[in-house]
Amino acid sequence: MSRLRAKVSEYTRRLLLLRATPNQIATGFAVGVFIGVFPTFGLGALVIFALAPLWKFNVPAAVLGTLLGNPLLAPVWIVLECLIVDISPAEIKVPHEDFSRVLGHYSSLGLRYLLGISGVSLAVAVLSYPILFWTARWFQGRRKAGSPTNTPMITREEAS
Repeated sequence: MSRLRAKVSEYTRRLLLLRATPNQIATGFAVGVFIGVFPTFGLGALVIFALAPLWKFNVPAAVLGTLLGNPLLAPVWIVLECLIVDISPAEIKVPHEDFSRVLGHYSSLGLRYLLGISGVSLAVAVLSYPILFWTARWFQGRRKAGSPTNTPMITREEAS
C-alpha cells in the first residue's frame, strides 16, 4: 500500500511540475480522464494528439489522465455506467440463443451502455478539471513565491 501511495505521490508531483499553465494541465488531464474511462479501443493516443493543437492542452497531463482508466478502476466505472442507465448484470450476460437474437439484445443494450459510459466519462472529466486547476495554480504559486518546499531545510543546530 505504501508503494502505491508513493507512486501516486510521484505522478502527482510530476503532473504539477509540468511546464504549462494550470489551465493547460487541468484541460489535458480532464481530456485524458475522459479518454481513459471512455472505451476508445486503442485509439486514445491518436485522439489526444489530434485534439491537443486544437484545444491547446498539455499532452503529458492528458497521458497521465488516461491512467484513471486502468483495470483496477474499470469495475467502478462499469458499475456506475450500469447504474446510470439501469442495466442489471443479468442483462449484460450473453444469452444462449441464435446469433440474430444475441445481436438484437446487444444492439439495444449497447446504446444504453454508450449513454451510461458517456455520462460517467464526462462527469469524471468535468470533476477532475477544477481539482487539477486549483491544485496546479496553488502549487505553481508556491514555487514562484520561493516557499519552504523549494528551499533546503535548516536544522535547529544550523540556525543557532
